Amino acid sequence: MLIPSQVLGDALLALLLVIIIVFIDTLTKWTAIAIRYCKDKEYNPTVMNLFRAIFFRAWETGYLESKKYKWNIMIKFVSYSTVIFLAVFIYLLFPQYEIQGFHIGKIVSLLLYVGVIFAELFSIAENLKEAGYERSQLFDKVLEAGLSKIGVNYRVDGDKMTELPKKVSTEIERRTDERN
Repeated sequence: MLIPSQVLGDALLALLLVIIIVFIDTLTKWTAIAIRYCKDKEYNPTVMNLFRAIFFRAWETGYLESKKYKWNIMIKFVSYSTVIFLAVFIYLLFPQYEIQGFHIGKIVSLLLYVGVIFAELFSIAENLKEAGYERSQLFDKVLEAGLSKIGVNYRVDGDKMTELPKKVSTEIERRTDERN
């Protein structure tokens, strides 16, 4: 049985994206550990000191540990590859099943791909938080863009972030009432 080129292309694209995101995740984790190392050793966390910490100084127990991170990356690679191959298998297993015009295999495969990618994105967010970044401006801009796509015009600024869920639900209710 040959794997259709679209399915194989989707799987390879998802795998490539996961590899890139795992690389970024690893860099953010190392940066967070280097910042902690600099603070513990009372170094000023400048770019040069972070570079020195990542590549020379912080490779010790409690900070950057080679075997631990190699093992974690290997576990991620094996588990994410398994999920991607499972997605391909599910896509091929359910070729004729459709619900209201939606191909079940495609939907489940897409959900598996998205799940893997979001798991890594949340890991990157945790690493940034560990490094001292509570919320990035990029996240705010993406959130604002996403909210504006659904018709909610709200500027995210510092303290107003806690009001956001209430504002969103109020705005959605208002727009629903307007339509009715």
